[in-house]
Amino acid sequence: MQFHRPPRSKIDRGLRKDGTALRPRCLQDFGCLFSSLKPDPRHFRKDAIMNYEISQPSLNSERITKFKKRVRLLMTLGVASGALVAGTLAGSAPASASVYLGAVDMQRACNVQYPSWGLRAVVQNQYNAYSWKCVAPWGYTAGIDVNRECVTQYGSGAYAGLWNKYNPYTWFCQR
Repeated sequence: MQFHRPPRSKIDRGLRKDGTALRPRCLQDFGCLFSSLKPDPRHFRKDAIMNYEISQPSLNSERITKFKKRVRLLMTLGVASGALVAGTLAGSAPASASVYLGAVDMQRACNVQYPSWGLRAVVQNQYNAYSWKCVAPWGYTAGIDVNRECVTQYGSGAYAGLWNKYNPYTWFCQR
C-alpha cells in the first residue's frame, strides 16, 4: 500500500506566491556571511543555482584540498625525520660488544659472600634463573649477588649476564 503525499504549497517549497525564491539569488548577495553554507537548490531559481555552482567551490573540494595539503606536510615531515634518524645512526660509533668471561660458580659465591656459614648453593625453582639461594643445614636461606661474584671471579669491570631467565644454569660473566 502506497501513501500519497499531499502537494506542498508554494510557501512550503520556499517560493513566494508569484513563484520567486524567498532567499537571495546566490550567496554572493550576503558577502562572506554564508560562504561555508551550501544552499538548498529547491529554494533557488535555476539561474541562481548555476551562478552559485560556477562561482563557489563545493565544500567537498575544499576539504579534499586541505586533506591533500596535510598529507603532503606529513609526508615531508616523515621523510625529514627519517633522514635525520638515518644520519644520526650513520654518524654514530658502533656499540661496544661485551666479552664473555665464563660461567658463574654459585657455590663459590655462597662461600665468599657468607664465609664460615657452611651454606650450600641450591636452585629452589628449576624454571626461574633468579631462584638461586644459599641454604644452611638448619634452614636459613640467603640470596646470591651474582654481579659481586663476577667481580670476585674475573676482576673489576666484570658483571653478570643471563642467557635465559627460565633456566637457572645460564648465568655467565662478561666485561
